[in-house]
Parts: sequence; C-alpha cells; structure tokens
Amino acid sequence: MSRIQEFFVEEAEECMRALRDELSNDEPDPIVLYRSARQLRGSAQVARYGGLAGDATELEELLKGVARGDASWDEETEGRVRTALRSLEEEVEGVREGRVQPDPEEREPREDPASGEQTAVEVVPIETLEYQGAAALERALTLREAVEEAAGEEAPSAVVAELFDLIRLGTR
Repeated sequence: MSRIQEFFVEEAEECMRALRDELSNDEPDPIVLYRSARQLRGSAQVARYGGLAGDATELEELLKGVARGDASWDEETEGRVRTALRSLEEEVEGVREGRVQPDPEEREPREDPASGEQTAVEVVPIETLEYQGAAALERALTLREAVEEAAGEEAPSAVVAELFDLIRLGTR
C-alpha cells in the first residue's frame, strides 16, 4: 500500500470513529457528524477514491441538511446514517486489503492565460514529493498564484489537493 493509501486509511478510520462515537451519544450533534463526513469525503477525493468519495458525499449532504435545520434528526435519518457508515467502513476495509484501488490519474484541462489554449495539468502523487516541514509550506505558498488565477471559477482540484497535502506535511 502506498503512503497516500496508508494515510487515507488512517484518516478515514479517524473520521469513522468520530462518526461512531457521536452516534453513540443520546443526542448526537449533527454538526460533529457533518464535519466528520465532510473530512472523510475530502480525504477520499485527495486519495482518488471516487466511489468512496461519492458515497461519503451522500452522507455529508444528508448530515448538512440536519446540521442546518433543513431536515430533522429522527429514527429514519439515524438509520440511513448508520447504514451509510457501515458501507463506508466496508469500502475503507477494501482499500486496506487492496481490493479497492484509487482511480487512475487524470489530467485536468486548464486554459493557458497567455495563449488561451487548453493544456493538461499533471497530477503529482503526494508520495513522490520530497517536501517536508518548512519546505512543504514554502511550496504551498508558490501555489497561491495558480489558485488566484482560478478565482471566479472553481479552483483546479489537483492544485488544491497538492496545496492541502503540502500544508499537512508542513505541520507534522
């Protein structure tokens, strides 16, 4: 298993443990549940587990409605959350056992500001990076321009993913 897969499994287990712990309370806090589901979704996206990210997104959206007060926390909602959590636990176990593999690397199209042509942004797997500590944070700062170029449109997910990976490495 690659370092990013190991990191994903570790973080996913933390998120699922937080969900289980909160669900064991008499009155679970929907904001805590929502944040844990959101973190799990984000981690799955960064690690390129699209199916797992999609399932976590469904749970996140359900919990967002409850956290905002748009939906109620009742037995049916709790049952849906518990079912989704069991499914996610099985998917993460599949990652640990090597039955579930990350999605293939993709190149995201990006418009070159100078020429206006569409180019591909190469996704760099985090395990190939040698940045640690201050160097990782310095590299993260160099990505600021690319993110600012994307202002007004959705930031390129590969750039944003690398930025967050670098910041996490810098805080270890």
